[in-house]
Amino acid sequence: MIAASIVGILIAIDPPGLIAIMVGWVGGFLLSAFGFPIVLGLWWKRANMLGALTGMLGGAIVFLTLIIGGWLPTNAEPIIGAPLSLVLMIIVSLMTEPPSQETQSRVDYYHTHLENR
Repeated sequence: MIAASIVGILIAIDPPGLIAIMVGWVGGFLLSAFGFPIVLGLWWKRANMLGALTGMLGGAIVFLTLIIGGWLPTNAEPIIGAPLSLVLMIIVSLMTEPPSQETQSRVDYYHTHLENR
């Protein structure tokens, strides 16, 4: 904890530019890797584990590749990473076996019985 505190203090000495970029990177990475798999996992009963995993890995790898390559303006990487994650998740979910009927019924139940919560 002491080492992490020291690193945080050193980064905060010259804050605005670096911290803004780092916050953008974190938010962009989270969106590219987890945004659509979470939303589709909650709302689309055809989403499955393999589709979500492919979407997460694809979005994360593309995001990190774009960061390392530096081909785009700062914090523009999610513009490519997030939609790619969405497309990969949909394609792989449709090409693989659907979730069990029980899982699909549970998703339907959660979206039709909202007044009981």
